[in-house]
Amino acid sequence: MEIYRNDTGWVDKLKNVWIPSNPVKTLRRVEITHRKSGDHTITTSFDTGSRYEYTVGFHDDAYPPGDIQRGLQVTGKAHSGIAAAGEVRLQTDTWTVEDEYISTEPSGNTRLKKNRMPKEEPGNENTPSNLGQKKYDSASSLASAFAEARVLFEKSDSLAARAIVLDILSMDSAHADALELLGMIEMASQKYSSANNCLSRALALRQAVLGRAHPKAADSMDRLAQLYESCSKDPADVERLYEDAWRIRAQAYGVEDPRVVISLKELANLYISQGKNTEARKLLNTAVRILETAHGPHHIDIADNLNLLARTYRVYGHFSAAEKLYLRELAIKEKYYGPDHPVVQACVYNLSYFYMAFAQYAKAEPFEQRLLGMLEKTLDFGHPEIGGRFYNLGFIASSKGQYPEAENYYRKALAIREKALGPGHTFTATTLSNLAYVLSMLKRYDEAARMYRRAIGITEKEMGMDHPHLSDYLNNLGVIYIEQSRFGDAEPLLKRALVIKEKTAGKESPELNGILGHLSMLCRKTGRPMEADFYAHRVQEIKNGGP
Repeated sequence: MEIYRNDTGWVDKLKNVWIPSNPVKTLRRVEITHRKSGDHTITTSFDTGSRYEYTVGFHDDAYPPGDIQRGLQVTGKAHSGIAAAGEVRLQTDTWTVEDEYISTEPSGNTRLKKNRMPKEEPGNENTPSNLGQKKYDSASSLASAFAEARVLFEKSDSLAARAIVLDILSMDSAHADALELLGMIEMASQKYSSANNCLSRALALRQAVLGRAHPKAADSMDRLAQLYESCSKDPADVERLYEDAWRIRAQAYGVEDPRVVISLKELANLYISQGKNTEARKLLNTAVRILETAHGPHHIDIADNLNLLARTYRVYGHFSAAEKLYLRELAIKEKYYGPDHPVVQACVYNLSYFYMAFAQYAKAEPFEQRLLGMLEKTLDFGHPEIGGRFYNLGFIASSKGQYPEAENYYRKALAIREKALGPGHTFTATTLSNLAYVLSMLKRYDEAARMYRRAIGITEKEMGMDHPHLSDYLNNLGVIYIEQSRFGDAEPLLKRALVIKEKTAGKESPELNGILGHLSMLCRKTGRPMEADFYAHRVQEIKNGGP
């Protein structure tokens, strides 16, 4: 669960709270108690099969602002009625209900993963940390402190960096660099209102002292634009800031100077997020050309631009162009960071995902194997990411007809996912289904049927009675029963699969053809030729584009 304050048009993250229950299905009640001291509590009640209540305290330095009716947001899986009573107990009127990310399994079916609640961070984010014990009383020591804070922030030690920056600002409240760094720290912590105050002030100071056309002002514009993007502010405002920063740099350095590339990259990133891939591609090609001219074709600054450029080709299905760019990015980063660096690991993952998405399984396999080896060095064997690699390797082996190897990989993936995600997780159901397919190809029908029945039960419970994956599982189980001559068991499954598929894909969708074909086969085996012809005729109509 994440707790936010929402006022003056900005959303500030106050705290992460780890709810020790999996999965949290329904958030039943939230009671928020504010106290004038700034110390507050939020009590949440969850339905996890049995009643579960959790209370968390947090401190808000900015409270009270003069208006006791401040908006608070609580991010959860779902919500229903909220009670308001007590000392100063408020209703939350704004909810953010979303899954953390979308993952695509190799089957091409996109599934939403359940929220992974973030673990509570150590310390109090709203109170200056005791990590910053030094005091800085001269220009040279302030510069040294700023450098130290910058290094700490880049190492993701935001609490320690924030404490040092607050010390700097207590000595020099007009320290524009420190204000900008504090703004970046607050933005990373999702304290967007505070970040806006810091970054806006840093920009105003730089413009006043250095001039509106100084490159340092362009740096501040970039930071402010990044903040606006994080908060989903008006895209026109974001674009204007990036374009102003580009004009400043182009005027100061020249349009072909490598220092202009940062603006081209930021604008391209913005355009990609807006689906303007052609515009983004033009900027990125210019950026790569500038960097190649200045530094040669293997410079590390080129790599991230290659990654973005590859995305503009991938979205249109331009496989070869995107592949060359991803491979070039990997080669540059391997040379610069070494073969086992996390940055290189991300490249290997991207390439594997790219090949899997384009059904290039033979090309994906060595990258999946390499990624598995990397993860096994840094993660526990039971980590879900390792389970994901076994799943993908099982899928690849199955696609090549290597069913014993596929079974081995899938069983490892299943064991990890059952333990890490739970026996009732949708990813567990996916693994069960794919393992069942492999077992059916090995003619171990009883084992396969048990797997399919488990997958069906999970999907019905977690994803609903009409989910398209359920149609696939029902169809596959029906086919197994046909192979076992259990026609009475197979027919209701196939008919239910057909109803679901018609509802989710449409009555003229080619996705129906497999189920219709199996029903036709079943009817012929049970001596019902007219019904068999009916289903076969529907298949032909769909193939021909209609009656």
